[in-house]
Amino acid sequence: DVPTSLLGIGNVFLNLGETDDALKMFEEALQSQQKRVGYEHMGVAACSINIGNVYTNLEQHDQAFAKYESALKIQTKLLGEGHQLVAASWMNCGESLIKLGKAEKGCEYFEKAMQIRIALYGKQHKEVAKSMQSIGNGLAKRGMHQEALAKLE
Repeated sequence: DVPTSLLGIGNVFLNLGETDDALKMFEEALQSQQKRVGYEHMGVAACSINIGNVYTNLEQHDQAFAKYESALKIQTKLLGEGHQLVAASWMNCGESLIKLGKAEKGCEYFEKAMQIRIALYGKQHKEVAKSMQSIGNGLAKRGMHQEALAKLE
């Protein structure tokens, strides 16, 4: 279908480092998806994540956060709170917040992702470890070095 093709072309542009062209393709894919299936669909969430990734590459973290948060809302509504894709979107949002200098809020997002991942996989899974590492890094950015060390150990 057209949105999927546009996403594929956008990913090729992104891999080539042509972020402006990638962004254009992803935005066209988003508009096409919204016309085709409405605003609350996993395809719309996927387009929003791709756009957020481009904004992250461009270091436009406020715009990246907005797209990641949009995807998070759609995914939560459609998949429920306890899904791995929801956890990944919590992580994307948290990373954007950290880069915006909002480490405390970013850590809150990482905590939510970690709780989902613990429920899905148990405490010893690599995805849980990634969440813990992000929390530790966020705590370090806030100057909470002892707490960060505890998370990173």
